[in-house]
Amino acid sequence: MTNTPLLSLQDLRFRWPRAEHDCLTIPHFELHAGETLFLRGPSGAGKSTLLSLLAGVLTASQGQVSLLGQDWRKLGTARRDRHRADHVGYIFQQFNLLPYRSALDNVLLPCGFSARRRERAGQPREAAQALLARMGLSAQDWQRKASELSVGQQQRVAAARALIGAPELVIADEPTSAMDEALRDAFMTLLLEACAAAGSALLFVSHDARLASAFQRQLDLAAINEAKAGL
Repeated sequence: MTNTPLLSLQDLRFRWPRAEHDCLTIPHFELHAGETLFLRGPSGAGKSTLLSLLAGVLTASQGQVSLLGQDWRKLGTARRDRHRADHVGYIFQQFNLLPYRSALDNVLLPCGFSARRRERAGQPREAAQALLARMGLSAQDWQRKASELSVGQQQRVAAARALIGAPELVIADEPTSAMDEALRDAFMTLLLEACAAAGSALLFVSHDARLASAFQRQLDLAAINEAKAGL
């Protein structure tokens, strides 16, 4: 890891429209290149809101949130979308796959939005197949529609989609919440190995403290959030 953070936050304040109080007040936060960080917090603590701010989906009322030295607030909407597509892979809690597209086509989606990710993938179709294989999906499942896959298979497709093109940052928003213990543990091993192989930092958010020991660093949202009102 270098001394310059991949992701940095300074003097953040965020309040939802018409809310009486800030839901997030965070003086400082950093994530370095290649680092794995487990961020815990109970439901309603503001974890998903923080992830949206870190990924530039939301912008802060006050303060600075920067990815690769670029302050999200200084970018227009189109440039924010491009910066995110180029540098961030996102695994959503509900996976957000296109149900009518194949597993392979879902993995390839970031290469359609980002020329940089497409270039870094080399041969995108072969890279997508390699990621699906790494995630434990057999070749016969690659052409199946996402809606025809099991929950565990959809979860792995979502992870492969986030990882294609080796984004500098992978964000995972409670992707194991619907998994049984065996499936959860297998997925975590695959995800951490794939991020390490790609050189991607992993910011993993969950309320399941049992997962924390697999990460280089653990952080409790309540320890850095000075706001009194939760979400």
